[in-house]
Amino acid sequence: MPTPDLTSPALFPAFSALPLTTPSPSPSPSQPEPTEAPREDKRQEWYLLAQIKEDMTLTKPTLILSDVQSNSFALVFDMPQDALNLSALGLKKGATVVIPRATKTLPPDGEGGKKQGFVRLGMDQVSSVRAIPAGLERTVQVARWLRERESETEKEGEERGGGGETGCESCGRQFGGQGEGLVKGMRCTGCGEVKYCSKECQVRGWNEGGHKGDCKIIKAIRSIWP
Repeated sequence: MPTPDLTSPALFPAFSALPLTTPSPSPSPSQPEPTEAPREDKRQEWYLLAQIKEDMTLTKPTLILSDVQSNSFALVFDMPQDALNLSALGLKKGATVVIPRATKTLPPDGEGGKKQGFVRLGMDQVSSVRAIPAGLERTVQVARWLRERESETEKEGEERGGGGETGCESCGRQFGGQGEGLVKGMRCTGCGEVKYCSKECQVRGWNEGGHKGDCKIIKAIRSIWP
């Protein structure tokens, strides 16, 4: 699928624009604890993007995040502290977390202070949470680059009457040709996205072209939106 526009407020809303999670009525002493269900939202899909600022785990795994508007809020995993390994999930300080169909939970009445709310996830939602090993700003930049690349490739394909393909990532040399002029591309084995015309160009792109830092970001983006 095409790389989504991470700057779209409809597909990637800020924390303040998330739909609210509606608590069920309080139970009687003989009833189990209430569960929560998100209010109906007609959008087929949306994602919360935010950068991890701090790990504030005490009794439950808790992260302090910063969204696209630089607003801070808490992400609370509703489970015991030792039930989840945040680092193993890539949820480390500085990384970007992606939460599909995230909702905002407001604190109970009577707790005082501003009702900013937080995002709460249960054990059944953990598998849907993904991490990108880069800050939010860089993640958005790389996604924009991927979208531009896809647009250029599509345009080249239309001009050639077939599938388009960009040239060497380092020198711009075009792939293809015949006989001695044939140029084959060497695809990056990490992200599978960029191609080079030679080993020299691949090393140059890795060390000087910045691909060393972007490779894992591209791979993560492609794994979330294949």
